[in-house]
Amino acid sequence: GDLALYIYDGEWKKVTQSQIATWSQTGTLTYTVFNPEGASGNDFGYTLDTNNTYWISGNWNRASSGTGVVYLHKVSDGTVYRTTTNPNSNASDAFAGYENAISDTYFAVGAPGYNGWAGRCYVYNISTGALVYTITGSAGNQLGLAMEMTDTHLIVDAWGANEARVYTLSNGALAYTKTVTSGYLQVGINDTHFIVGEENANEAKVYSLSDGSLVYTKTESSSVDYGRNVAMNSTHFAVADPTFDSNKGAVYVYAISDGSLVASLHNTSGLTLTTSSYFGGQLGRSGLKMSENYIAVGSGTNTEKVWIFKTEDSGATWTLDYELSAPATGGRFCQVTVGQNVFIASGYKYNSASSDGTVYVYK
Repeated sequence: GDLALYIYDGEWKKVTQSQIATWSQTGTLTYTVFNPEGASGNDFGYTLDTNNTYWISGNWNRASSGTGVVYLHKVSDGTVYRTTTNPNSNASDAFAGYENAISDTYFAVGAPGYNGWAGRCYVYNISTGALVYTITGSAGNQLGLAMEMTDTHLIVDAWGANEARVYTLSNGALAYTKTVTSGYLQVGINDTHFIVGEENANEAKVYSLSDGSLVYTKTESSSVDYGRNVAMNSTHFAVADPTFDSNKGAVYVYAISDGSLVASLHNTSGLTLTTSSYFGGQLGRSGLKMSENYIAVGSGTNTEKVWIFKTEDSGATWTLDYELSAPATGGRFCQVTVGQNVFIASGYKYNSASSDGTVYVYK
């Protein structure tokens, strides 16, 4: 016959199927990290990334001067492993840490405001903290507004030049430059491909990392800002349109092998979106992240929710694993990243004990 589950709470009670379902929707908050500097105006947690051992975030608007500082935290307990200040200490309004990325060996820091918005990207060795490469944009490039990296390559946008640029980390050389039609773009990369999302064109393009050739051009019907966020793992890529359907939002997942659409996460069973959800990340950057088995989806700045999706069949299907609500309201809980066994979200405006920005780590 059918099995039943009972719990004892002064008396034995039968647990219903719907109650059991909600258990898998909760998520466990393991620890909370407040702004290490405890200073207002820093937006700690505005962008996030992880390599499963460390997670990275920064105070790009440090002490309202905009010089910027970046922190590497241990995933295990949240302690600060390394603090990296802007190499150009006099670069007011450089906004170092506005965007960050991390691989197993390196981490990268974007300073798009450097030298009147020419922009810079700094690449460091995680183990030693040594500055390995400094990549500088030309006047008006705004280099460093978006970036992702692997152990072999870094992809970074030059928004003001309408370009995405891929660099080889063995020598710091520019490998490829991809031009977009205009304006805002997002980027992603894995060991074989890279992706450039361009919301003004409502499209995302996937390229081969081996020769830079175009593999796929993707869009979806009724899209509005398709391409505002993009992400990749080794087998799939995802594209967000957070203003789709009156700002409810949408995220599409495709197979790298043939470009086929395998999931429309906004249509997932059990997911309820409203006209202010901005599912897929209103701000861009840390609004959409992928690991091999998980996709983390951000929201609007006032939505106070993020979502984690899971696959157990190598990406053929994706199910809603967690819907996480803000532990503290009013902090713009909307930015995310995900590893293999860790989910990280932030309320980058949450202020507690003079700490502007808070990061929440779930396992």
